[in-house]
Amino acid sequence: FAPKLLLEATMATVLVLGSGGREHALIWSLSRSPKVGKILACPGNGGTSRTKKVVNVPESSDLVGSFGRLDLCVVGPEAPLVAGVADRFRAAGVPTFGPSKDAAVIEASKRWSKEFMVRRSLPTARFAAYGRDDETPAMEEFPYDVVVKADGLAAGKGVIVPPRGDPKKARQAFETLRADPSPANDVILVEERLEGPEISLIAWCDGSLCECMPPAQDHKRAFFGDRGKNTGGMGAYAPSPLISPKALEKAKDIMRRAVDGLKDEGRPFVGALYGGFMLVTHNNNEEGLGSSQEPYLLEFNARFGDPETQVLMPLLKSDSFDVMLACAEGRLHDVAPVRYKRASAAAVVVASKGYPEKYEKGRKMSFLFQDHQDEKDDQKDDDDQEGRLLFHAGTALGEDPGDLVTSGGRVLAAAALAPELKGAVAAAYALASRVRFQGAFYRSDVGRRCLDAPVRMAVLGSTRGTSFQPLLESVLRKELDASIEVVVSNKDFPGGILDKAREGKVRAVHLPYKTQNDAASYGAKLTELLREANVELVLLIGWMRILSPTFVDDWRGRCLNVHPSLLPDYAGGMDLAVHEAVLRDGKTESGCTVHLVTEDVDGGAVVCQSTCAVDVNTPEALKARVQAMEGPALIAAVRRFANGDAGERFVPRADLVGEQRRSSRLGGSSSSLGAKAKAKAAASPTKAPPPSEEGPLTYRSAGVDIVAGNALVERIKPLAAATKVAGAVDAIGGFGAVFDLSAAGFGGDDVLLVSGTDGVGTKLKLATEAARALGDDKYAVGVGVDLVAMCANDVATTGATPLYFLDYYATGKLDVDRCARVVEGVAKGCLDSGCALTGGETAEMPGLYTGSDYDVAGFCVGAVRRHDLLPKKMRAGDVLLALPSTGIHSNGFSLVRKILEKNVVKTTLADALRADASTFFEDPSGRCLADVLLAPTALYSKPLRRLRDANVDVLAAAHITGGGILENLPRILPEGLDAELAEAAIKPFPPLFRWLQANAAAAQGESHEGLPDDEMLRTFNCGIGLILVVHADDAQPALDALPDLGIKTIGSLVETTATTSKDHQRVLLR
Repeated sequence: FAPKLLLEATMATVLVLGSGGREHALIWSLSRSPKVGKILACPGNGGTSRTKKVVNVPESSDLVGSFGRLDLCVVGPEAPLVAGVADRFRAAGVPTFGPSKDAAVIEASKRWSKEFMVRRSLPTARFAAYGRDDETPAMEEFPYDVVVKADGLAAGKGVIVPPRGDPKKARQAFETLRADPSPANDVILVEERLEGPEISLIAWCDGSLCECMPPAQDHKRAFFGDRGKNTGGMGAYAPSPLISPKALEKAKDIMRRAVDGLKDEGRPFVGALYGGFMLVTHNNNEEGLGSSQEPYLLEFNARFGDPETQVLMPLLKSDSFDVMLACAEGRLHDVAPVRYKRASAAAVVVASKGYPEKYEKGRKMSFLFQDHQDEKDDQKDDDDQEGRLLFHAGTALGEDPGDLVTSGGRVLAAAALAPELKGAVAAAYALASRVRFQGAFYRSDVGRRCLDAPVRMAVLGSTRGTSFQPLLESVLRKELDASIEVVVSNKDFPGGILDKAREGKVRAVHLPYKTQNDAASYGAKLTELLREANVELVLLIGWMRILSPTFVDDWRGRCLNVHPSLLPDYAGGMDLAVHEAVLRDGKTESGCTVHLVTEDVDGGAVVCQSTCAVDVNTPEALKARVQAMEGPALIAAVRRFANGDAGERFVPRADLVGEQRRSSRLGGSSSSLGAKAKAKAAASPTKAPPPSEEGPLTYRSAGVDIVAGNALVERIKPLAAATKVAGAVDAIGGFGAVFDLSAAGFGGDDVLLVSGTDGVGTKLKLATEAARALGDDKYAVGVGVDLVAMCANDVATTGATPLYFLDYYATGKLDVDRCARVVEGVAKGCLDSGCALTGGETAEMPGLYTGSDYDVAGFCVGAVRRHDLLPKKMRAGDVLLALPSTGIHSNGFSLVRKILEKNVVKTTLADALRADASTFFEDPSGRCLADVLLAPTALYSKPLRRLRDANVDVLAAAHITGGGILENLPRILPEGLDAELAEAAIKPFPPLFRWLQANAAAAQGESHEGLPDDEMLRTFNCGIGLILVVHADDAQPALDALPDLGIKTIGSLVETTATTSKDHQRVLLR
């Protein structure tokens, strides 16, 4: 034991003062440092008590002398800082991360803080301050709308924002604050109300230097849509891309000037300085075209924000102990630059009913996952399983060992980490939904200000901009939730793209490309211009200049090009040369492709494609047809980018996490061909670039991209983590998935394992065609749900509980966005069926599959106790119950596609799929035909579980898949019993199936009208997805247990007769 004791003696002891979620996040981060051996949480909370290396200690009047040797003290809340606790610890020789009482005045008094901002010329809103002896101001005399604030500490709740233009409400707000006898309200500030998104920028400070953390955004109001009263914060995410690169530089400079000012005034700031900024939009010129952001200070805080800390600490890559100690000792330069992960974090605060006003405490808590944050036994970080993090605030230990109870308004924050914001938000909500206590609530819109923000676009073009016009009109009509911030062209001529921009009141910039300029310097000018305009997405529309490798790298995942062919055919070609080649090669189909711009010419991931028939004879006519499709295709691509379904909109920019501009990985080569080279490249279709003659043949040049595969794994990890259930041990990305049956409640000798495997069939083909037709790959999510349903439903019919699922995705060229959407659907299906996504395989097989065509397979394993295994013993008179399908589900699509080809399509398949379904059959939902045909398969494991919970004894269950009712129902029937179905309960078929029936015969060349009923029942589910067998006395309880799911009685079991036995009929219609 001596080496261990010696090691512990040399490791640091850290004291953290505070009991909230902020302190738990700081403690969690410090506990991960190999230099920290012990953390004293004073007083801590229920979560800190279960964190490794941590001991909760009670507060004491002799705070400084109570803890023995300390290597670092970290002060979390503002109240002890304002009271001077940091001074006391420093006086005792303890390095302390936290400002002195003199420096903490920057938060203790908003009046002092605002006056400091004015003295140091830091941009802020106008204001006036009033003491208790001053008269109430005449609000109507202020030349601006106002915000009313208490001067002192108010736990984030001393701010009232009256309605605009309502001086009466402003006066009421002022009087409400003044009526509070708290010293915090001895002075009231009336401040100019600014408009714009708010950003929290927190800086590490050592008294002289400061270094800013990634910008975060919190959510102050209690309820959805920024309704309700102000709180301490109901959620946060970081880094926030709402701040432009230029505004971020300005905000960081403001923070540096503030630290300099505090030092100059004899109040050196050590600790975390919090700057609350409002990003105000300013027009760039007299015409009001184009805009830029200006950061204005709203407030300073003398400590970490809460809940911003809960998203910033997970992003921190540097050792937090090293950074805090360096700040405390005045040597931040020793650890700078502080490093962060290139990722996004989101946190959702779960609060007690009644917060921020009166709420109850002592509610017992439970967590719907295994081993919640119990890290003591084996020092394992269960708190950080694939980005799953719970930071406690208002929790305490209960009376029984291991119990947790609520002890505050904000109970805890469910936080998650992911490569991009959309995944982090989804994973945080999945985690929050598994936290249970009476009265729990949380906002449902954390991160939506960013995720739903209009896309800020720039267009680069060199030609007349014909394809730009539909995009512009869509924006002006507000059909596309986007703005065009600037149009840039190297040419300015009458009728050109810049003229179209001016006519549409869009900022137009002529940036000539002079011969003496090289691509790199021109690209740098472009990037500077685009960053100043806070552009998120760059569209190339007829851009005829070479883009530098650095420009391509700077805008990777955020730059789209429209190409006049169906890539990968004719990659590198341009204009008429492409259309000439299409006609020469006898193609029957052409179109356009919108793709991401990469170093590979026209080789970036396809975002969307639009197709048309080649039934013209001249390249000019084909060009006109394809060009008319480019504008709508660009609109569809922008929508996909806006939703985060293509590109890297929600992947953090490098500057947001403190990285410098990425150095080019592309050497000196150009990212796009010049006009002559592109015309030459159009001579023949290009399926794949040839191996480089200048370098070795690599796996990537052979068509397999390991980097893309790794990127996919990182992107889907939070999706998989959100599905974790008790028993799921290992994380996605390993060699195998491990599952602990005992932890899942299936220990013992009577447990049987049940497995199921399936695919989605040719529904994939129609889903791909629909994605191309609608310019939206949303159907890939449905495919993922289908995959789980086809396997988990089969497993559930045996009486088993689906436990875990694995998927297999095979393709010719990995489209990370599409594959991620499929896995998003798989994760959704797993959540809805109650099983864990524990792993999968992505196989990129060029030559076996064409382009990004793909196939999927799924594998599900469940468990059942022997006495619960289905089917059980049945008898004549047992009742047949049916749960409805959501549509066709995943079988019969070979016939469906034939019907579409033969009977429906008068122009193109795309037109039919886009059309309203009511054009073909009765459907009041307003959905298009593709939505109806491709509706995801229903999941039945949870309904079966509800029946068990209602003590309904299910005897057997049949999943109605390929083969329909007539082939699947007999699979569960014992010898001597047949199924007798009431025809009135089966027919008439739902409208979708009647339409298929009426058109199927002609599609197959039949001479008679319509497909026979028995053939329909042997091909499709005809509206019934699951059939159950129960005893007669269980029928009504079953109907009562699932009234919301449309369950109904459809028949009963009868004894087999000589006639039915002879005809081999097991399913009879009466």
